[in-house]
Parts: sequence; structure tokens; C-alpha cells
Amino acid sequence: MTPIGQLTSGVILAVLLQVAVPGVLLGIEPLACVEELHLPAYPRLIRAAALTGVARATVSIGDGEKPLAVSVDGVTTLLKNTVTEALERSRFRGSCKGENVVFQFVFELEYPVTRDNQARVTFKPPNVFFIRAGYSPISHGPPISRGDGTESLVIRNVNVVDVLTGSVKPRQAVTIRGERIESILPDHEARFPPRAAVADGKNGFLIPGLWDMHVHTLWDPTVRDTFLPLFTANGVTGIRDMGGRLDIVKSTREAAKFPRMVVSGPILDGPGRDDPRSTVGIGGPEQAAQTVEGLVEAGVDFIKVYTQLPRDAYYAVVAAAKRSNLPVAGHAPYQVGAVEAARTGMRSIEHMQAETGTYCPVLESAECRDLLALFRKRKTYQTPTLLVRRIRSHIDDNAIAAAKVLRYVPQPVRNEWMEARKKTLQRPAAYFERIKQDFRHEAALAGLLHRSHVPLLAGSDAGTNFVVPGFSLHEELALLAEAGMGAAAVLRTATLHAAEFLNQGGEFGTVEPGKIADLVLLEANPLVDIRNTSRIRAVIQGGTLLDRDALDRILREAADRARR
Repeated sequence: MTPIGQLTSGVILAVLLQVAVPGVLLGIEPLACVEELHLPAYPRLIRAAALTGVARATVSIGDGEKPLAVSVDGVTTLLKNTVTEALERSRFRGSCKGENVVFQFVFELEYPVTRDNQARVTFKPPNVFFIRAGYSPISHGPPISRGDGTESLVIRNVNVVDVLTGSVKPRQAVTIRGERIESILPDHEARFPPRAAVADGKNGFLIPGLWDMHVHTLWDPTVRDTFLPLFTANGVTGIRDMGGRLDIVKSTREAAKFPRMVVSGPILDGPGRDDPRSTVGIGGPEQAAQTVEGLVEAGVDFIKVYTQLPRDAYYAVVAAAKRSNLPVAGHAPYQVGAVEAARTGMRSIEHMQAETGTYCPVLESAECRDLLALFRKRKTYQTPTLLVRRIRSHIDDNAIAAAKVLRYVPQPVRNEWMEARKKTLQRPAAYFERIKQDFRHEAALAGLLHRSHVPLLAGSDAGTNFVVPGFSLHEELALLAEAGMGAAAVLRTATLHAAEFLNQGGEFGTVEPGKIADLVLLEANPLVDIRNTSRIRAVIQGGTLLDRDALDRILREAADRARR
């Protein structure tokens, strides 16, 4: 099935016998009574709608060229005038045997539309068509999941992946009402709610939305605006940002609805380690407590600590965070170590402390076994971040610098990465031999963590050198599988474990009735090959369905933004 077409000035759109609805419906019957539409004025109408955020209008049309009635609710006078003007200039041929045909159309605008954006028009019985224009995770108006009057979305003919058991429920129909999953039933038993939008899953595999639990995207506004859409386009419906500028964190949380974000604000490191983009240098306990109190007031979700934080300052951070019921995560400071970090309640330790050679230099030692038992007992989550470690250890591989996904990285940032790589390549061959051996040890440790039942999170360190957001999480999952984890266990690190870590197990992490409809529809079964998580057919974020065309449009816009 193919889309009817795109709205552009002076384009004739023929109604086909089979119609697909990009981003809304897949596989429905056409409106037999309408043969042809001429819509010359809609691009201007869409631009006007951008000024109000959302516009709804119901139009009754007779068998002539002008509408019998136009009703527009909750929008500005400017938009009302534009709606009327657009309809008066439009020709509707075909009158359904002389009876009035009632159309309903909805504009969904989340950012000002430019000439480069095109809307899509589609039909849904009974006699309803939708126009959708553009997408941005930085929302400038209330999002609409479906068309006005459409209360539910039903995704038929899908195989639902149960990440908890590692099994698949074949041929299901998933009903979503608002932003939550209402029911999951065998497809032949499904009863479609009135006025429901129906999507054909085409025997795809439905998984929970993915979470990248270690990213860096909020340290620069251009980076933020370019990188955040890449998560959505890659099925990453949630992120944990591990350090950024507080003003950017605040503005993003106020404006952005998706992807869902858990944020730390600036990293707390040792004296003299200040970086205006992401880090505050802490000299002692008093400054540590005051800084935490300021971050609490700013509304961060957790406190991130780093390697050079002094021991007394670390304990002051932990105490201040505990008073405000905020978790502490990050690097185990050098003066503290992994054992004390776990005992004092650090919620997660990043990179397996690889920056100091890992906390298990000898995997089969008693010390390592005792430490992993402590992690398990204290539920100290570990985020291996194998991808960034692999990239650093294989930076001499020219394929890294030539990767196609770099086109989504802003040119100034890409230049920084290339310059850093150039300097690293001046090191002697022995350096590269050593860091490659270090990476093999880190991958083996990740496998040991899994076998020791230490809770793991999937995090890619997206936003750091050559780690491109969205795409990077799929590479991280593949590396966890190569480290010896089964596909179901790997999938849990980016879904169920993320939800449990955030104390949101009742909200997301599995595909179940009652949970938030953050979902990813895949072409193939990820339990057979975890790399299938990158074969995305559609993403559902908060009940809104984005099909492959919509996701590709997001990627094109991100690439365009990166070139500016």
C-alpha cells in the first residue's frame, strides 16, 4: 500500500482503491464517494496553523465548489480566515449521490513549519481525513495522538515480545487509548472501539520503547536540537542524561515532551575541574552540600559524581542527596572506590570503573566475586557502556571516522571529534595494543556481571566522541550480546531494567495493559537476533504512531540541521 500523496501547492491528489495513512493508519478502506481533490492553498494554511500550535476544524461540503458550512473551534481569527480561504479555493469532486459529505481534518503542529516541510493527506472512514505536518521533540503546542474524534489507536497483526519471559505472543491486537495501552488480545478476538484508528502491524514485532541510560546531549543548544530527534527516530523513547548545562536542562524540560528524560544537570567533580558545559569543581563538603541543594531546587532527577571528587565532598554529596530523596550515580571517585560507593548507596556505577582499569582487574579473583555479590545485594546497577570503550580502543580504525551516521553530528562537533582522533593517532603502536586488550577485558567483565546476576543498564555514552545518539544504543545492545548475554537479557537492559531502576516499573518497560504506550514496531524478531532492534518499522511514543516515512523525515531534518 502506498500513501495518497503529499500536499503541495497545485497538486492533484487521486484517491486510490487502497489507502495508507503515514503516521496514523495502515490498511483501511477508501472513501468511494470522492474521486479527486485539488488543494492549492493548504501549504499556507499549515503555516498559519503553526502560529497556534493546534487547529481543529470540521467542514461540511456539498456537491459544489464551496463549503456549505465551516466550523473551527479553539483557534485564532487569523487561522479561521485562512481556513475559510483555503476551503473556498479548494475543489471537491464527487458528491456521494448528491448527499452532503462530511470531512474532518486535524493539524498537528509541534514547531513552526517551513517551506521544506510537507503535509500528508489521508482518508479514514467514516469520511474523515487527516493532515499531519512535521515533527519535533521540542514541542511548541499540545501534541495530538490521533485525529479529533478518534479516541483509540489499534495496532493489529503484531507479535508482542514479552521481555520478562523472553517469549512472543503471536498475532495480537494492541489497543491504545490516549497514551496508555488499554488491551492486548488475539487478533481474531479484537473488537475495535468506535472511531478507532487502525494500523496493520504486518506481522511485525512489538517491543517496549528503548531507553539509553547514559547519554550527553544537554551541554549545547545546537547539539540538543540535533541529537534529541535522533533518539525518537531510532526507537529510543527515553534517555538518562549524565551531565549538561543547567540552563539547557531547564529549558529542555520545559519544552520537550519526547524523548522522556531523566537528567542530572552538571557533573560534580574535584577542585579545578570546572567546565561551563557540564561540570562543577567541588573543593570540600560545604560547597558539595550547597551545590546539591541548588540542583535540588533546579529540579534535577539525580546527582552525578565523578572520579576526582574528594572523599569528604563525596560523603557530603551523598548526605545532601539523601535528605532530598535524590539518587546518586556516576563514577566511583578515586578516593572512594566501588566497594564504598555501593555501601553508601550509589544507585549506579558507570563504565565498570574502566577509567582506572575496571574494579575487577582479575575476573576470577575472590575480591571480584565479593564485589559483584555486594553489587547484587545492594542492587547497585552497572552501565557497561561497551560501545564508547570499543570506539576509544579502535580509534585507529578508519571506518569509525567514515561512518555514515556522522552526517547527523553538527559540523563543529564533528570537527572536534576529528581533531581529537588526529592527536590520538600520534600515539605509539603499543598504546593501541594495550587499549584493545583493555577493551577485551571490559567486554569479558560485562559478561561476568550478567552471569553473576548484577543488574545491568544499557547506556552508550551517546554524544561523546563518535558515539552518535539513537544509533549508538543498537550498537551497545549488539556488543552486550557479543559479551555473552542472551538476546532477551540484552533487551531487558534497555527496557525492563531501565523502568525498575527509575522506580517506574508500573509505567513502562514491558508491553502490558495499563502501561504507557511507548513502543517500537520491528521488522524482525529481536529475540532471534538483537540487531533486529535497529530494523524499525514504526515508533509509538505516548500513543502517537510515527511510521517509517515520519521517522525518515526526522532523520532528514536532523541531517539538514547538522549541516547548518
